[in-house]
Amino acid sequence: MLASEIELPQSRDRIQPDVVVFRDADSLPLMDNLMPLDHVLLVAEVVSASSIRIDREVKPRACALAGIPFYLLVDRFTDPLSVTLHGKPGDEGYATSTTVGFGEKLHIPAPIDISLHTSALPLPR
Repeated sequence: MLASEIELPQSRDRIQPDVVVFRDADSLPLMDNLMPLDHVLLVAEVVSASSIRIDREVKPRACALAGIPFYLLVDRFTDPLSVTLHGKPGDEGYATSTTVGFGEKLHIPAPIDISLHTSALPLPR
């Protein structure tokens, strides 16, 4: 079983992403309940009613400052539902973002380099 938290170096805060995509997951070092930050390629969050501001504002900025290449946000509280990919992390947050409606395709660039069919994403009720 993989660890469930990522420690963000700037604040020493820990986040528990809904989904994490790793670089070379087969070589992940074992750590007590922590995911190694240098192996994280993408963090994904599904917005819930209790965490709208945190998922939309706080976590993307913190992940960008930590150097995580991509932050994927599945937002159930937009009309229509949307999926946003933030990329190019930097000191001011992510420099790029691409938003598509739920059900549309979203390209995630290299090193992941896939077209994500957003209709296949699970949406908690």
